[in-house]
Amino acid sequence: MKPPTQRRQRPGRPARRPRPAPGAAKKFRGAAAFLLTALLTASAAPGAAGPSAGEASAKRAVLRVEAEYIAYSFDRHAFIARNASFDLPPYRVSCGTLRADLSARAFLALGGVVLTREGESLRADALSFDPAASGALLLDYGDSLEARSLTLGAGADAAAAAPPPPAKLRAAEAVSLAAVRGSLLYAVCRSLDITPAYDAFGRDVVLYVEGLESVGFRSLKLSAAEAALSRRPGLSLNSLWFSRDRGIRGRASYSVLDPGRADSLTRLEYEEHSVIKDFPGPARQADLTTDSSWTLRPDLGLGFRGNANTSGLLDARLWLDKSWAQKKLSTRWDLTLSRPVGQPVETWLGLKAAYDAGGAGRLAAAGRLGSAGQAVGDFSYAARLGGNLDFQASSLYTRVRRGADGARSSILDGRLRLSYTSRLFNLASDYHLNADLAEGRTLRSPQLRMESGPLPFYGGLLQAGLSNVFIHNTLGGKGSSSSSYSNNTAFRLSAAPVPLARGLLLDFSLALEQFLEKEGRNFTSGGAVVNLKRRWPAGVTLEGFYSLQSRRRTRGGLLEGTTSQDLSGVLRLQPSEGLNAWVAASYDPKNGRFKQSFADLTLAVIRGWRFHSLLQYDFVLNKLSNVDLYLIRDAGRFELRLMWRSLSRQFLVELLPK
Repeated sequence: MKPPTQRRQRPGRPARRPRPAPGAAKKFRGAAAFLLTALLTASAAPGAAGPSAGEASAKRAVLRVEAEYIAYSFDRHAFIARNASFDLPPYRVSCGTLRADLSARAFLALGGVVLTREGESLRADALSFDPAASGALLLDYGDSLEARSLTLGAGADAAAAAPPPPAKLRAAEAVSLAAVRGSLLYAVCRSLDITPAYDAFGRDVVLYVEGLESVGFRSLKLSAAEAALSRRPGLSLNSLWFSRDRGIRGRASYSVLDPGRADSLTRLEYEEHSVIKDFPGPARQADLTTDSSWTLRPDLGLGFRGNANTSGLLDARLWLDKSWAQKKLSTRWDLTLSRPVGQPVETWLGLKAAYDAGGAGRLAAAGRLGSAGQAVGDFSYAARLGGNLDFQASSLYTRVRRGADGARSSILDGRLRLSYTSRLFNLASDYHLNADLAEGRTLRSPQLRMESGPLPFYGGLLQAGLSNVFIHNTLGGKGSSSSSYSNNTAFRLSAAPVPLARGLLLDFSLALEQFLEKEGRNFTSGGAVVNLKRRWPAGVTLEGFYSLQSRRRTRGGLLEGTTSQDLSGVLRLQPSEGLNAWVAASYDPKNGRFKQSFADLTLAVIRGWRFHSLLQYDFVLNKLSNVDLYLIRDAGRFELRLMWRSLSRQFLVELLPK
């Protein structure tokens, strides 16, 4: 990991923290490592009664994040994950970066966000959410910012399904890798569980003190120090920190762990800001949270969750679960009291029931009555008709308070879906109705989707696929009606590698897409990729790629659009296991110029060490734009990297879990 750098102060730059004496720094890191090792080992010592706290928390996690890299800050109670994926029922989500401030209950997924659900997918540039809430916000950045609300879970009322406020979005955006790595104590891992109390539990965790590796665990599933200590039964002082931006921060908790009977965690967090000059917020802040569940019988459970702070926030929820007929029928009664900061108090009484009839399908219904005449109800039914036909129906009615003047919104939303799945093709018909009963507006949207499976031709030499999506929208209200439609057809054709000669392979793929709509914004797109590969016995491979992409629009009898071309070549050398190198260059045939080139070399040195270098040359700027040099040691579960980068002109040390 990148250690904190120490430089001489330059004009115009803020003063950096003075470097401690080498002896003091060494003693501090050694003492911190020893204490963390002793505490973690004691909290998860073999032979302790009952399951570990980490295993218990993982079973009831509201969010499990898996990523290429996760960095968690104990100082900030925040983390950042790279190339992350997680379940956000009913969706499976993947993204380039996930930022989370657990103190603010704020989560933000960025970069190529994809939400998949039953073969369908949603795409966005960003997703703001809280895993314990029913509302999320999808963001698309183009010529203008487009925001779409998203309802999570089943049976969520409209008040709970409201998207996260802008303050949560800003809190998550403020989490950065530089800030996490600058913490006094932070950890790296690849899997992280977030509990209902917003504690974080990681697997295969490496802890860092002041940016330097201090302690790690090979066999423990639970390796997050704060989480391990906070779930020890009884009263605990979990943390006491001072930071220059937040002041003095302390956390104490009281935990009850009785496996199979009771699981309770009450936590008090306190922040003293008066010690920070010109702090913009209140002088001090206290927050009390509790999360408890009791198993009265195998078919009967009771739970309570509450949160209150000195800013005036109050939120409490009590629920009772009961099941019958070997848990085929389940019910939940719940009573909720909520007082957001600056808002009136709301009280909700709800009942949710679900019945699993096996082959006859699954039926679920829920209703909630709120203060000031508010009400929410939903119904859903899903069944498989035969071996290939699926039927789904759902409806949601909401009447909730809107705005400070006491106005009411009344909305009815319904969906029907019938889908057929076979080896050759998938066919689905959807009908969506959204009626704003208060404003007298309705939106009807029938859809028809068809997608063929990979169709082989000529003994599997060629594979083709065809898909079509037709959508018709009708918007009506106050005596007027308007309609629009769109149809998108896509065709894909790919070829298996064809041997032209010994060691010479050719493959290609092409795609065509036609988009039509009532308004006349019609587009025709097409593209093709050709790949030629030549291999020699000495571990030498030469590859050539040519791609052509075109997008055309018909307007006033004229064709408008763009065409792009790319020609790339890669030379790979791997004569032995200890040597791997490649050189790549790209050329723009349309403009007649080279664009950029890359060179990569990996060379085994001695005793598990290997040298790795990556160079990038920019032909547009005519300069070597980046040079990365690594010394890497394979240490079993970890990888130690000594790295120098020309862009930052810094020497970095990284210790990454595999």
